Amino acid sequence: MAGTGIILAGGKSERMGEDKGLTLLNNKPLVSYAIEAVKPLVSEILIVANTPGYKQFGYPVLGDLKPDCGPLGGILTGLTHSQTDWNVVLSCDTPFVSSELLSHLIARVDAEQAILPLHRGKVEPLAGWYHKSCLPALEDLIDKRELKMRYVVTQLKRFEVPIDEQLDFYTEWLFDNLNTPESLKQAEEILKGC
Repeated sequence: MAGTGIILAGGKSERMGEDKGLTLLNNKPLVSYAIEAVKPLVSEILIVANTPGYKQFGYPVLGDLKPDCGPLGGILTGLTHSQTDWNVVLSCDTPFVSSELLSHLIARVDAEQAILPLHRGKVEPLAGWYHKSCLPALEDLIDKRELKMRYVVTQLKRFEVPIDEQLDFYTEWLFDNLNTPESLKQAEEILKGC
């Protein structure tokens, strides 16, 4: 199935102290890990970011259509520009999310609007597949200023895929997102041990 990869790199990165997606992890920009995870599964990649530094990766860089709406605004921007029905959305700060995980999710595709991982009892909305049919619901939520992703996913027809230690690609840090210099150091240690 040809889809589009939508990489969210538009966050403010306040706790990191620098543009998160361009921060180096083992001498590689953090956003590169997201690109590598989605690339085998899609026909096109879009990076949603509000700074020109992401043009170096060779993919279209889209500014938020609705500024200051957090990840929801990024997803809306990506889906609006996408030419495909199904789109894998991945935050730029989750370097342990793998192609295997994203492929495992899309294998469960049916008529739902979103296919999302369920990990330790929580839905992970920034590492999943979204159908273009979500757009009206997302626009409505933005208009109402209901921007929290935990709430957003409750408003979509979604299929939740349990992710646990029984899967051969599983690691306990699979969904860890890096928001601080300390979390970056921990991720470097984890990658050294792999």
